[in-house]
Amino acid sequence: MSGWRQWFNGKHERGANALPFGERRVWVRYPCQLATAWQPDHTPDTLQLSAKVQNVSRGGINLIVDRELEPGRQLLIELPGTDSLPTAIVMANLVRVTPHKNGEWVIGCTFASELTQDDLEAFGGRLIRPEMPDKRAWVRFATDAEANYQILRNGNMEHISCRAVDISAGGIALEVGKLVDVGAVLSVELRAPNRKLTLSLLACVVRVQVRGDNHWLLGCNFVRELTDRELQSWLVASTVPAEVVRS
Repeated sequence: MSGWRQWFNGKHERGANALPFGERRVWVRYPCQLATAWQPDHTPDTLQLSAKVQNVSRGGINLIVDRELEPGRQLLIELPGTDSLPTAIVMANLVRVTPHKNGEWVIGCTFASELTQDDLEAFGGRLIRPEMPDKRAWVRFATDAEANYQILRNGNMEHISCRAVDISAGGIALEVGKLVDVGAVLSVELRAPNRKLTLSLLACVVRVQVRGDNHWLLGCNFVRELTDRELQSWLVASTVPAEVVRS
């Protein structure tokens, strides 16, 4: 994530409530033998390459691929679906490359946005949280607010209407009527249902999932995390009772 933040801002600035870089979640990795698809970021959708999943955790995945890649690249990885959960495309950062066998390579990737319980179960694993309290976890609050977004750096500054589904200090889920690519940087404007507050935010799309006919759910990470005051002001201004969304 620091890669695209540096690309966009020129310098990564951590939020006031962010923890030191070394304080990371520890998630159990589960062996897996599923096939999946991946592609380098900013490539045509037709360029999908096959891979085998070696193991997966909520925070990352190891894939076996047929080519050597350079660490630091951003990849788009397809998550398997289930009867109740459609497939999704998520952004991941390539952090490690090691030789495997028969000309194959193992690539270790960290997800830009950690997997949900349902995502992990689709791989055949179950979520185990660390014993220590997870201070980095941002609670997501359900919302139903009008919003609009612009896709930056694509030459078209059209304001496109959408709806905010949930929000946290670290990101937001938007329901949109047009497909948006993973990796797109958005300028998002939220309007509270009571019209008393608007928020203007920059966010990067890190997950795209089919919501229904001509509707998609975008999982976005904020470039700058919301302060407690900003989040509380939004929740107070919203007339829809906030309820915690399972993460």
